[in-house]
Amino acid sequence: METKHTPGPWTTHENYIIHPAADQDEIDIIAEISDGANQSDLEKKANLTLMAASPELLTALENFVSAYETVKTHYPSLWAVMRSTAGLDHEWSLNQGQFAIKKATE
Repeated sequence: METKHTPGPWTTHENYIIHPAADQDEIDIIAEISDGANQSDLEKKANLTLMAASPELLTALENFVSAYETVKTHYPSLWAVMRSTAGLDHEWSLNQGQFAIKKATE
């Protein structure tokens, strides 16, 4: 799948999510997080860290969804066993993964 976003890795620095520029002497600022009136430093750091992990998380989710789709399409008996696993709803997980990928890539 072709990506429209700046490829990873992204990292954090102060209130910024950054990416090394092509010449490696500069950085590209991906996003800046403002100081919210109701946001603690811990929450701000957690939000920055989560956003900086986005490219890797998207790739991992795309791989999981692809594997689920392969099992569902080519190994229906295995998919049936997976669907009957107590406590896990693999169909819901697949749908949520597809939805999240679509949301992240539109």
